[in-house]
Amino acid sequence: MTEEVTNNEQAKSKKKIFIAAGAVMLLAIVIFFVFFSSSPKEKYFLAERNYYQQLQDEFEARYAEELAWYEHSQNNAIESTLQLALNLPESYGYGIDGSFTELLNSMEITITGALDREEEKILGEVSGELAGVEVDGLNVYIEGNQLYYNMPFTDDTLMIDGNKYGELMSNLNPYYEGEDELDFSFLFDTDNYLLMSEEDLDYIQAEYIDYLYQAIPEEAFDVSDETITLGDQEVKTEKIDMHLSDEVVQGILSDLLDKLEDDQRLEDIMIDMMVDQQSMSVTPFSYYSMGSMEDIYRDAYQEMITTLRYELEEVYIPGQLRSTIWVHSDIIVNREFVFDIYNTDHDVTESLEINGTHDVTGEEQRIDYLMTVTDHWGDQGTLGIEANLMLDENGFKDEIILSLDDQGQLIIELDEQNEDDGTKSFDRRFAIESAGMSIGSLTWHGQSNFDNDIMSAEHHISLAEEMYGYTELFGLTVNQEEKTIGGIEQPPMNELKVLTDMDADQLYDYVESELSLQAENWLQQFMFESLY
Repeated sequence: MTEEVTNNEQAKSKKKIFIAAGAVMLLAIVIFFVFFSSSPKEKYFLAERNYYQQLQDEFEARYAEELAWYEHSQNNAIESTLQLALNLPESYGYGIDGSFTELLNSMEITITGALDREEEKILGEVSGELAGVEVDGLNVYIEGNQLYYNMPFTDDTLMIDGNKYGELMSNLNPYYEGEDELDFSFLFDTDNYLLMSEEDLDYIQAEYIDYLYQAIPEEAFDVSDETITLGDQEVKTEKIDMHLSDEVVQGILSDLLDKLEDDQRLEDIMIDMMVDQQSMSVTPFSYYSMGSMEDIYRDAYQEMITTLRYELEEVYIPGQLRSTIWVHSDIIVNREFVFDIYNTDHDVTESLEINGTHDVTGEEQRIDYLMTVTDHWGDQGTLGIEANLMLDENGFKDEIILSLDDQGQLIIELDEQNEDDGTKSFDRRFAIESAGMSIGSLTWHGQSNFDNDIMSAEHHISLAEEMYGYTELFGLTVNQEEKTIGGIEQPPMNELKVLTDMDADQLYDYVESELSLQAENWLQQFMFESLY
Protein backbone atom coordinates (compact mmCIF):
# COMPACT_ATOMS: atom_id res chain seq x y z
CA MET A 1 0.00 0.00 0.00
CA THR A 2 2.79 2.35 0.91
CA GLU A 3 4.57 1.60 -2.38
CA GLU A 4 1.40 2.37 -4.36
CA VAL A 5 1.00 5.72 -2.61
CA THR A 6 4.62 6.53 -3.32
CA ASN A 7 4.21 5.75 -7.01
CA ASN A 8 1.11 7.97 -7.18
CA GLU A 9 2.99 10.83 -5.51
CA GLN A 10 5.87 10.44 -7.96
CA ALA A 11 3.42 10.44 -10.89
CA LYS A 12 1.81 13.61 -9.56
CA SER A 13 5.23 15.24 -9.11
CA LYS A 14 6.21 14.36 -12.67
CA LYS A 15 2.91 15.75 -13.93
CA LYS A 16 3.54 19.04 -12.05
CA ILE A 17 7.04 19.22 -13.51
CA PHE A 18 5.71 18.67 -17.04
CA ILE A 19 3.00 21.31 -16.47
CA ALA A 20 5.55 23.77 -15.07
CA ALA A 21 7.94 23.05 -17.95
CA GLY A 22 5.12 23.52 -20.44
CA ALA A 23 4.15 26.83 -18.82
CA VAL A 24 7.77 28.03 -18.99
CA MET A 25 8.01 27.03 -22.66
CA LEU A 26 4.71 28.79 -23.43
CA LEU A 27 5.93 31.91 -21.61
CA ALA A 28 9.20 31.76 -23.55
CA ILE A 29 7.30 31.53 -26.85
CA VAL A 30 5.11 34.51 -25.88
CA ILE A 31 8.18 36.55 -24.87
CA PHE A 32 9.90 35.67 -28.12
CA PHE A 33 6.97 36.81 -30.27
CA VAL A 34 6.44 39.96 -28.20
CA PHE A 35 10.07 41.09 -28.16
CA PHE A 36 11.72 39.42 -31.13
CA SER A 37 9.02 38.89 -33.73
CA SER A 38 7.94 42.45 -34.49
CA SER A 39 5.48 43.24 -37.23
CA PRO A 40 6.75 45.05 -40.36
CA LYS A 41 5.16 48.26 -39.09
CA GLU A 42 6.89 47.95 -35.71
CA LYS A 43 10.20 47.17 -37.42
CA TYR A 44 9.92 50.28 -39.62
CA PHE A 45 9.29 52.73 -36.80
CA LEU A 46 11.75 51.02 -34.48
CA ALA A 47 14.44 51.40 -37.17
CA GLU A 48 13.59 55.10 -37.56
CA ARG A 49 13.72 55.63 -33.80
CA ASN A 50 17.03 53.79 -33.49
CA TYR A 51 18.50 55.77 -36.36
CA TYR A 52 17.74 59.17 -34.89
CA GLN A 53 18.82 57.97 -31.46
CA GLN A 54 22.12 56.92 -33.00
CA LEU A 55 22.60 60.39 -34.49
CA GLN A 56 21.83 61.94 -31.12
CA ASP A 57 24.31 59.60 -29.44
CA GLU A 58 26.98 60.63 -31.95
CA PHE A 59 26.44 64.30 -31.09
CA GLU A 60 26.46 63.66 -27.34
CA ALA A 61 29.65 61.61 -27.62
CA ARG A 62 31.37 64.52 -29.36
CA TYR A 63 30.23 67.20 -26.91
CA ALA A 64 29.78 65.26 -23.67
CA GLU A 65 31.73 67.77 -21.54
CA GLU A 66 29.96 70.78 -23.01
CA LEU A 67 26.53 69.21 -22.48
CA ALA A 68 27.42 68.22 -18.91
CA TRP A 69 28.55 71.77 -18.14
CA TYR A 70 25.37 73.20 -19.69
CA GLU A 71 23.30 70.91 -17.46
CA HIS A 72 25.39 71.99 -14.45
CA SER A 73 24.86 75.67 -15.28
CA GLN A 74 21.09 75.19 -15.42
CA ASN A 75 21.02 74.00 -11.80
CA ASN A 76 23.68 76.17 -10.15
CA ALA A 77 24.57 79.83 -9.80
CA ILE A 78 27.26 80.59 -12.38
CA GLU A 79 29.60 83.54 -12.92
CA SER A 80 30.92 84.05 -16.46
CA THR A 81 33.72 86.28 -17.67
CA LEU A 82 34.54 87.10 -21.29
CA GLN A 83 37.61 89.11 -22.30
CA LEU A 84 37.48 90.32 -25.90
CA ALA A 85 40.22 91.82 -28.06
CA LEU A 86 40.03 92.85 -31.73
CA ASN A 87 42.68 92.02 -34.29
CA LEU A 88 42.16 94.04 -37.47
CA PRO A 89 44.83 93.89 -40.19
CA GLU A 90 46.71 97.11 -40.84
CA SER A 91 45.45 97.24 -44.43
CA TYR A 92 41.86 96.82 -43.30
CA GLY A 93 40.39 99.07 -45.97
CA TYR A 94 36.77 100.18 -46.11
CA GLY A 95 37.86 103.75 -45.44
CA ILE A 96 39.53 102.97 -42.10
CA ASP A 97 43.01 104.38 -41.92
CA GLY A 98 45.92 102.79 -40.09
CA SER A 99 45.77 105.00 -37.01
CA PHE A 100 42.13 104.20 -36.38
CA THR A 101 42.80 100.49 -36.92
CA GLU A 102 45.56 100.72 -34.33
CA LEU A 103 43.15 102.42 -31.93
CA LEU A 104 40.56 99.65 -32.37
CA ASN A 105 43.20 96.96 -31.88
CA SER A 106 44.14 98.55 -28.55
CA MET A 107 40.59 98.09 -27.29
CA GLU A 108 39.92 95.41 -24.67
CA ILE A 109 36.46 94.63 -23.34
CA THR A 110 35.60 92.54 -20.28
CA ILE A 111 32.05 91.31 -19.78
CA THR A 112 31.17 89.68 -16.47
CA GLY A 113 27.81 88.12 -15.82
CA ALA A 114 26.28 86.07 -13.03
CA LEU A 115 23.00 84.17 -13.04
CA ASP A 116 21.21 82.56 -10.12
CA ARG A 117 18.00 80.96 -11.34
CA GLU A 118 16.83 79.79 -7.92
CA GLU A 119 17.10 83.23 -6.30
CA GLU A 120 16.07 85.01 -9.53
CA LYS A 121 19.07 87.31 -9.65
CA ILE A 122 21.21 88.53 -12.54
CA LEU A 123 24.29 90.71 -12.47
CA GLY A 124 26.07 92.04 -15.54
CA GLU A 125 29.11 94.32 -15.72
CA VAL A 126 31.03 95.75 -18.68
CA SER A 127 34.46 97.35 -18.46
CA GLY A 128 37.14 98.05 -20.99
CA GLU A 129 40.23 99.87 -22.09
CA LEU A 130 40.82 101.98 -25.19
CA ALA A 131 44.23 103.46 -25.94
CA GLY A 132 45.21 103.03 -22.31
CA VAL A 133 42.07 104.71 -20.95
CA GLU A 134 39.98 102.53 -18.68
CA VAL A 135 36.19 102.53 -18.75
CA ASP A 136 34.07 100.98 -16.04
CA GLY A 137 30.95 101.70 -14.01
CA LEU A 138 28.47 100.09 -16.42
CA ASN A 139 26.46 97.37 -14.72
CA VAL A 140 22.98 95.94 -14.60
CA TYR A 141 21.36 94.12 -11.70
CA ILE A 142 18.02 92.30 -11.74
CA GLU A 143 16.36 90.88 -8.66
CA GLY A 144 12.88 89.52 -9.08
CA ASN A 145 11.00 92.17 -11.05
CA GLN A 146 13.30 95.09 -10.25
CA LEU A 147 15.93 96.41 -12.68
CA TYR A 148 18.86 98.54 -11.48
CA TYR A 149 21.62 99.91 -13.67
CA ASN A 150 24.63 102.19 -13.33
CA MET A 151 26.35 104.06 -16.15
CA PRO A 152 29.89 105.46 -16.21
CA PHE A 153 28.80 109.07 -16.76
CA THR A 154 26.51 109.44 -13.72
CA ASP A 155 26.71 108.80 -10.00
CA ASP A 156 23.02 107.92 -9.91
CA THR A 157 21.69 104.37 -9.83
CA LEU A 158 18.66 104.13 -12.10
CA MET A 159 15.84 101.79 -11.22
CA ILE A 160 12.79 100.48 -13.09
CA ASP A 161 10.07 98.75 -11.09
CA GLY A 162 8.77 96.08 -13.44
CA ASN A 163 5.36 96.17 -11.76
CA LYS A 164 4.96 99.83 -12.83
CA TYR A 165 6.41 99.44 -16.30
CA GLY A 166 3.13 100.23 -18.06
CA GLU A 167 2.85 103.55 -16.20
CA LEU A 168 6.37 104.51 -17.28
CA MET A 169 5.71 103.71 -20.94
CA SER A 170 2.37 105.52 -20.92
CA ASN A 171 4.18 108.60 -19.63
CA LEU A 172 6.62 108.37 -22.53
CA ASN A 173 4.01 107.50 -25.17
CA PRO A 174 0.30 108.33 -24.64
CA TYR A 175 -0.60 105.78 -27.35
CA TYR A 176 1.27 102.94 -25.67
CA GLU A 177 -0.75 99.69 -25.56
CA GLY A 178 1.98 97.30 -24.49
CA GLU A 179 2.53 95.30 -21.33
CA ASP A 180 1.51 96.70 -17.94
CA GLU A 181 4.33 94.85 -16.21
CA LEU A 182 7.88 94.02 -17.19
CA ASP A 183 8.24 90.36 -16.22
CA PHE A 184 11.82 89.05 -15.97
CA SER A 185 10.81 85.54 -14.90
CA PHE A 186 11.50 84.15 -18.39
CA LEU A 187 15.20 84.83 -17.81
CA PHE A 188 15.27 82.34 -14.94
CA ASP A 189 12.98 79.62 -16.27
CA THR A 190 14.97 77.05 -18.26
CA ASP A 191 11.81 75.97 -20.11
CA ASN A 192 11.69 79.37 -21.79
CA TYR A 193 14.93 78.55 -23.60
CA LEU A 194 13.22 75.52 -25.12
CA LEU A 195 10.45 75.45 -27.67
CA MET A 196 8.28 73.35 -25.37
CA SER A 197 8.34 72.02 -21.84
CA GLU A 198 8.92 68.33 -21.22
CA GLU A 199 5.31 67.99 -20.06
CA ASP A 200 4.00 69.49 -23.30
CA LEU A 201 6.27 67.25 -25.37
CA ASP A 202 4.97 64.22 -23.49
CA TYR A 203 1.40 65.31 -24.25
CA ILE A 204 2.11 65.68 -27.98
CA GLN A 205 3.88 62.32 -27.97
CA ALA A 206 0.89 60.62 -26.37
CA GLU A 207 -1.86 62.40 -28.31
CA TYR A 208 -0.33 62.77 -31.78
CA ILE A 209 2.79 60.70 -32.38
CA ASP A 210 1.12 57.61 -30.92
CA TYR A 211 -2.10 58.50 -32.75
CA LEU A 212 -0.34 58.68 -36.11
CA TYR A 213 1.41 55.40 -35.40
CA GLN A 214 -1.91 53.69 -34.71
CA ALA A 215 -3.59 55.36 -37.70
CA ILE A 216 -1.18 53.93 -40.28
CA PRO A 217 -2.46 50.44 -41.20
CA GLU A 218 -0.36 47.32 -40.73
CA GLU A 219 -0.91 46.23 -44.34
CA ALA A 220 0.95 49.34 -45.56
CA PHE A 221 4.27 47.67 -44.69
CA ASP A 222 6.31 44.89 -46.29
CA VAL A 223 9.58 43.31 -45.18
CA SER A 224 12.10 41.35 -47.23
CA ASP A 225 15.80 40.50 -47.22
CA GLU A 226 17.95 42.23 -49.82
CA THR A 227 21.66 42.54 -50.52
CA ILE A 228 22.69 46.03 -51.65
CA THR A 229 25.93 47.69 -52.69
CA LEU A 230 27.15 50.25 -50.17
CA GLY A 231 30.35 51.92 -51.23
CA ASP A 232 32.48 49.03 -52.47
CA GLN A 233 30.86 46.46 -50.18
CA GLU A 234 27.95 44.06 -50.61
CA VAL A 235 25.74 44.39 -47.52
CA LYS A 236 22.92 42.12 -46.41
CA THR A 237 19.98 44.23 -45.25
CA GLU A 238 16.39 44.01 -44.15
CA LYS A 239 14.31 46.04 -46.59
CA ILE A 240 11.20 47.62 -45.08
CA ASP A 241 8.74 49.32 -47.40
CA MET A 242 5.88 51.65 -46.39
CA HIS A 243 3.35 52.52 -49.09
CA LEU A 244 0.32 54.72 -48.39
CA SER A 245 -2.46 55.31 -50.89
CA ASP A 246 -4.22 58.62 -51.39
CA GLU A 247 -7.28 57.29 -49.57
CA VAL A 248 -5.25 56.36 -46.50
CA VAL A 249 -3.29 59.64 -46.41
CA GLN A 250 -6.44 61.72 -46.90
CA GLY A 251 -8.21 59.84 -44.12
CA ILE A 252 -5.34 60.23 -41.67
CA LEU A 253 -4.89 63.95 -42.40
CA SER A 254 -8.63 64.66 -42.26
CA ASP A 255 -8.94 62.94 -38.88
CA LEU A 256 -5.81 64.76 -37.71
CA LEU A 257 -7.33 68.15 -38.62
CA ASP A 258 -10.50 67.24 -36.72
CA LYS A 259 -8.35 66.34 -33.73
CA LEU A 260 -6.37 69.59 -33.99
CA GLU A 261 -9.52 71.68 -34.23
CA ASP A 262 -10.99 70.19 -31.04
CA ASP A 263 -7.77 70.09 -29.00
CA GLN A 264 -7.78 73.19 -26.83
CA ARG A 265 -4.70 72.13 -24.92
CA LEU A 266 -2.58 71.81 -28.06
CA GLU A 267 -3.79 75.20 -29.24
CA ASP A 268 -2.78 76.71 -25.87
CA ILE A 269 0.64 75.02 -26.12
CA MET A 270 1.28 76.41 -29.60
CA ILE A 271 0.00 79.90 -28.73
CA ASP A 272 2.05 80.05 -25.52
CA MET A 273 5.15 78.96 -27.45
CA MET A 274 4.69 81.71 -30.05
CA VAL A 275 3.96 84.34 -27.42
CA ASP A 276 7.06 83.31 -25.43
CA GLN A 277 9.22 83.58 -28.52
CA GLN A 278 7.71 86.96 -29.37
CA SER A 279 8.34 88.22 -25.84
CA MET A 280 12.08 87.74 -26.42
CA SER A 281 12.01 90.42 -29.11
CA VAL A 282 9.60 92.88 -27.47
CA THR A 283 11.06 96.36 -27.07
CA PRO A 284 9.91 98.92 -24.52
CA PHE A 285 8.12 100.75 -27.34
CA SER A 286 6.25 97.73 -28.73
CA TYR A 287 2.76 98.78 -29.76
CA TYR A 288 1.06 95.46 -29.06
CA SER A 289 0.87 93.80 -25.66
CA MET A 290 1.39 90.09 -25.27
CA GLY A 291 -2.34 89.82 -24.62
CA SER A 292 -3.23 91.31 -27.98
CA MET A 293 -0.52 89.24 -29.67
CA GLU A 294 -2.10 86.11 -28.18
CA ASP A 295 -5.43 86.99 -29.81
CA ILE A 296 -3.68 87.51 -33.16
CA TYR A 297 -1.87 84.16 -32.93
CA ARG A 298 -5.04 82.36 -31.87
CA ASP A 299 -6.96 83.69 -34.88
CA ALA A 300 -4.04 82.74 -37.16
CA TYR A 301 -3.97 79.22 -35.69
CA GLN A 302 -7.66 78.61 -36.44
CA GLU A 303 -7.29 80.13 -39.88
CA MET A 304 -4.38 77.78 -40.58
CA ILE A 305 -6.53 74.73 -39.80
CA THR A 306 -9.32 76.05 -42.06
CA THR A 307 -6.83 76.68 -44.89
CA LEU A 308 -5.27 73.23 -44.52
CA ARG A 309 -8.69 71.60 -44.63
CA TYR A 310 -9.55 73.46 -47.85
CA GLU A 311 -6.21 72.61 -49.48
CA LEU A 312 -6.58 68.96 -48.48
CA GLU A 313 -9.78 68.80 -50.53
CA GLU A 314 -7.97 70.20 -53.56
CA VAL A 315 -5.12 67.69 -53.74
CA TYR A 316 -4.59 63.97 -54.08
CA ILE A 317 -1.69 61.55 -54.43
CA PRO A 318 -1.66 60.13 -57.97
CA GLY A 319 0.52 57.18 -57.02
CA GLN A 320 1.51 56.36 -53.47
CA LEU A 321 3.47 57.95 -50.70
CA ARG A 322 6.35 55.49 -50.53
CA SER A 323 9.14 55.28 -47.99
CA THR A 324 11.67 52.46 -48.17
CA ILE A 325 14.52 51.85 -45.75
CA TRP A 326 17.29 49.25 -45.77
CA VAL A 327 18.48 48.30 -42.27
CA HIS A 328 21.84 46.73 -41.39
CA SER A 329 23.09 46.34 -37.80
CA ASP A 330 20.27 48.58 -36.49
CA ILE A 331 21.31 51.42 -38.83
CA ILE A 332 19.34 52.69 -41.81
CA VAL A 333 22.05 52.35 -44.45
CA ASN A 334 19.88 53.29 -47.44
CA ARG A 335 16.70 55.33 -47.84
CA GLU A 336 14.26 56.23 -50.62
CA PHE A 337 11.27 58.50 -50.12
CA VAL A 338 8.91 59.53 -52.96
CA PHE A 339 5.85 61.72 -52.62
CA ASP A 340 3.92 63.18 -55.58
CA ILE A 341 0.97 65.48 -55.01
CA TYR A 342 -1.53 66.69 -57.62
CA ASN A 343 -3.53 69.89 -57.19
CA THR A 344 -6.91 69.56 -58.91
CA ASP A 345 -7.67 73.26 -58.65
CA HIS A 346 -4.55 74.30 -60.58
CA ASP A 347 -3.99 71.05 -62.52
CA VAL A 348 -0.33 70.81 -61.48
CA THR A 349 1.83 68.12 -59.91
CA GLU A 350 4.64 68.72 -57.41
CA SER A 351 6.95 66.16 -55.87
CA LEU A 352 9.42 65.52 -53.09
CA GLU A 353 12.10 62.84 -53.33
CA ILE A 354 14.75 61.90 -50.78
CA ASN A 355 17.59 59.47 -51.45
CA GLY A 356 20.36 58.74 -49.00
CA THR A 357 22.99 56.31 -47.79
CA HIS A 358 24.75 55.91 -44.45
CA ASP A 359 27.89 53.78 -44.50
CA VAL A 360 29.52 52.84 -41.18
CA THR A 361 32.98 51.27 -41.21
CA GLY A 362 34.60 50.93 -37.81
CA GLU A 363 35.18 54.41 -36.39
CA GLU A 364 34.28 56.15 -39.64
CA GLN A 365 30.90 57.06 -41.10
CA ARG A 366 29.85 58.47 -44.43
CA ILE A 367 26.43 60.04 -44.92
CA ASP A 368 25.21 61.09 -48.37
CA TYR A 369 21.67 62.45 -48.74
CA LEU A 370 19.95 64.35 -51.56
CA MET A 371 16.52 65.96 -51.33
CA THR A 372 14.89 66.99 -54.64
CA VAL A 373 11.79 69.18 -54.91
CA THR A 374 10.03 69.52 -58.27
CA ASP A 375 7.57 72.39 -58.60
CA HIS A 376 4.52 72.63 -60.89
CA TRP A 377 6.68 74.12 -63.67
CA GLY A 378 8.94 71.09 -63.65
CA ASP A 379 11.85 73.05 -62.18
CA GLN A 380 13.92 71.17 -59.62
CA GLY A 381 15.61 72.37 -56.49
CA THR A 382 18.04 70.21 -54.56
CA LEU A 383 19.57 70.16 -51.11
CA GLY A 384 22.49 67.82 -50.59
CA ILE A 385 24.15 66.70 -47.37
CA GLU A 386 27.49 64.90 -47.39
CA ALA A 387 29.26 64.03 -44.17
CA ASN A 388 32.47 62.19 -43.40
CA LEU A 389 32.61 61.52 -39.67
CA MET A 390 35.38 59.98 -37.59
CA LEU A 391 35.19 59.46 -33.82
CA ASP A 392 37.63 57.63 -31.53
CA GLU A 393 38.80 57.82 -27.92
CA ASN A 394 41.07 60.80 -28.73
CA GLY A 395 38.42 63.02 -30.29
CA PHE A 396 36.73 63.46 -33.63
CA LYS A 397 37.31 64.83 -37.10
CA ASP A 398 34.25 65.62 -39.22
CA GLU A 399 33.60 67.22 -42.58
CA ILE A 400 30.05 68.22 -43.55
CA ILE A 401 29.09 69.71 -46.91
CA LEU A 402 25.70 71.32 -47.52
CA SER A 403 24.90 71.95 -51.20
CA LEU A 404 22.02 74.06 -52.49
CA ASP A 405 21.17 73.36 -56.15
CA ASP A 406 24.21 74.31 -58.21
CA GLN A 407 24.49 77.68 -56.47
CA GLY A 408 27.09 76.90 -53.86
CA GLN A 409 28.25 74.90 -50.88
CA LEU A 410 28.73 75.43 -47.18
CA ILE A 411 31.69 73.38 -45.99
CA ILE A 412 32.02 72.67 -42.28
CA GLU A 413 35.26 71.17 -40.96
CA LEU A 414 35.49 70.18 -37.29
CA ASP A 415 38.64 68.80 -35.70
CA GLU A 416 38.58 68.41 -31.91
CA GLN A 417 41.12 66.37 -29.96
CA ASN A 418 41.64 65.49 -26.30
CA GLU A 419 45.15 66.48 -25.21
CA ASP A 420 47.36 64.74 -22.63
CA ASP A 421 47.00 67.62 -20.15
CA GLY A 422 43.19 67.23 -20.01
CA THR A 423 42.35 70.12 -22.32
CA LYS A 424 40.41 69.83 -25.54
CA SER A 425 41.82 71.54 -28.63
CA PHE A 426 39.44 72.50 -31.41
CA ASP A 427 39.86 73.71 -34.95
CA ARG A 428 36.67 74.66 -36.81
CA ARG A 429 36.27 76.08 -40.29
CA PHE A 430 33.14 77.26 -42.09
CA ALA A 431 33.67 78.06 -45.77
CA ILE A 432 31.42 79.11 -48.66
CA GLU A 433 32.16 77.98 -52.19
CA SER A 434 30.43 78.75 -55.46
CA ALA A 435 31.19 77.29 -58.91
CA GLY A 436 34.25 75.58 -57.44
CA MET A 437 35.65 78.89 -56.15
CA SER A 438 36.14 79.70 -52.48
CA ILE A 439 34.27 82.89 -51.52
CA GLY A 440 35.21 83.26 -47.88
CA SER A 441 35.70 81.44 -44.60
CA LEU A 442 35.28 81.73 -40.87
CA THR A 443 37.88 79.90 -38.77
CA TRP A 444 37.52 79.27 -35.06
CA HIS A 445 40.25 77.52 -33.12
CA GLY A 446 41.38 77.30 -29.54
CA GLN A 447 41.17 75.07 -26.52
CA SER A 448 38.85 74.42 -23.59
CA ASN A 449 39.08 72.78 -20.19
CA PHE A 450 36.35 71.45 -17.89
CA ASP A 451 37.42 70.88 -14.28
CA ASN A 452 34.60 70.15 -11.82
CA ASP A 453 33.03 73.55 -10.97
CA ILE A 454 35.13 75.58 -13.42
CA MET A 455 35.38 75.74 -17.18
CA SER A 456 37.75 77.86 -19.22
CA ALA A 457 38.32 78.35 -22.91
CA GLU A 458 40.38 80.37 -25.33
CA HIS A 459 38.87 81.26 -28.70
CA HIS A 460 40.51 82.74 -31.79
CA ILE A 461 38.05 83.70 -34.52
CA SER A 462 38.88 85.17 -37.93
CA LEU A 463 36.88 86.06 -41.02
CA ALA A 464 38.60 85.99 -44.40
CA GLU A 465 37.86 86.70 -48.03
CA GLU A 466 39.25 84.04 -50.40
CA MET A 467 38.11 84.94 -53.91
CA TYR A 468 41.44 86.44 -54.90
CA GLY A 469 43.71 84.81 -52.37
CA TYR A 470 43.44 84.69 -48.60
CA THR A 471 42.73 88.14 -47.12
CA GLU A 472 41.90 88.35 -43.43
CA LEU A 473 39.17 90.88 -42.74
CA PHE A 474 38.54 90.51 -39.06
CA GLY A 475 40.02 88.80 -36.02
CA LEU A 476 38.71 88.35 -32.51
CA THR A 477 40.27 86.76 -29.43
CA VAL A 478 37.98 85.68 -26.58
CA ASN A 479 39.12 84.37 -23.22
CA GLN A 480 36.27 82.70 -21.37
CA GLU A 481 35.91 81.52 -17.81
CA GLU A 482 32.84 80.21 -16.00
CA LYS A 483 32.68 79.05 -12.39
CA THR A 484 30.14 77.96 -9.82
CA ILE A 485 29.37 80.53 -7.11
CA GLY A 486 27.42 80.43 -3.87
CA GLY A 487 25.12 83.30 -4.84
CA ILE A 488 24.93 86.87 -6.12
CA GLU A 489 25.37 89.89 -3.88
CA GLN A 490 23.63 93.15 -4.68
CA PRO A 491 26.20 95.62 -6.08
CA PRO A 492 26.75 98.98 -4.35
CA MET A 493 23.94 101.44 -4.99
CA ASN A 494 24.49 105.16 -5.43
CA GLU A 495 21.73 107.78 -5.18
CA LEU A 496 18.63 105.90 -6.36
CA LYS A 497 16.50 107.40 -9.13
CA VAL A 498 13.28 105.41 -9.56
CA LEU A 499 12.22 106.17 -13.15
CA THR A 500 8.86 104.43 -12.77
CA ASP A 501 7.91 106.88 -9.98
CA MET A 502 8.41 109.93 -12.23
CA ASP A 503 5.68 111.56 -14.27
CA ALA A 504 6.30 112.63 -17.88
CA ASP A 505 7.63 116.11 -16.99
CA GLN A 506 9.94 114.84 -14.24
CA LEU A 507 11.30 112.12 -16.49
CA TYR A 508 11.89 114.55 -19.37
CA ASP A 509 13.65 117.09 -17.11
CA TYR A 510 15.87 114.42 -15.55
CA VAL A 511 16.93 112.91 -18.88
CA GLU A 512 17.44 116.21 -20.72
CA SER A 513 18.81 118.38 -17.94
CA GLU A 514 20.96 115.89 -16.06
CA LEU A 515 21.68 112.62 -17.84
CA SER A 516 22.23 114.04 -21.32
CA LEU A 517 24.59 116.74 -20.05
CA GLN A 518 26.55 114.28 -17.93
CA ALA A 519 26.84 111.86 -20.85
CA GLU A 520 28.07 114.58 -23.20
CA ASN A 521 30.73 115.79 -20.74
CA TRP A 522 31.89 112.22 -20.04
CA LEU A 523 32.17 111.41 -23.76
CA GLN A 524 34.20 114.53 -24.49
CA GLN A 525 36.60 113.76 -21.64
CA PHE A 526 36.93 110.15 -22.73
CA MET A 527 37.71 111.03 -26.35
CA PHE A 528 40.27 113.60 -25.28
CA GLU A 529 42.09 111.10 -23.05
CA SER A 530 41.93 108.38 -25.72
CA LEU A 531 43.32 110.49 -28.55
CA TYR A 532 45.81 112.59 -26.63
